[in-house]
Amino acid sequence: MPDMAHGPRITVVGGGIGGLRAAAFLRRAGLSATVYEQAPALAQGAARSIEDAAVPAHCLTASGDDPEQALRRCEAARVERTTRLQRVSHARCDIDHLPDGPEQRSRDAALAGSDPLVRNGWIYGHDAEDAIGDGSTAR
Repeated sequence: MPDMAHGPRITVVGGGIGGLRAAAFLRRAGLSATVYEQAPALAQGAARSIEDAAVPAHCLTASGDDPEQALRRCEAARVERTTRLQRVSHARCDIDHLPDGPEQRSRDAALAGSDPLVRNGWIYGHDAEDAIGDGSTAR
């Protein structure tokens, strides 16, 4: 079992049920994880909760007795997608939380012209097990 005091440092981004489950799974595997909350945007909590647990679980199971290899694989599978999601979410912080007024009405009019579910389909249509299951990186 790895030495939790001196072993790898693991960060879980997202303090929702998925992030907490991932951290608990890592703890049961003898690893320590720090959980950070991600600013809520795009309602991705439910979409991400499966990924937050499935990808580390798959990587740890597939790597047998080598949790460091599992975590490297997990990071490689998730870093591009997670970075993209954080950038998109942070870019929307000022847009999503406008007080009633001219800016809010302008935003609403601009958003009315497109379907956010189609535009953000890469978030909600992601299959975490498929993305890691065949050894490819997450989309």
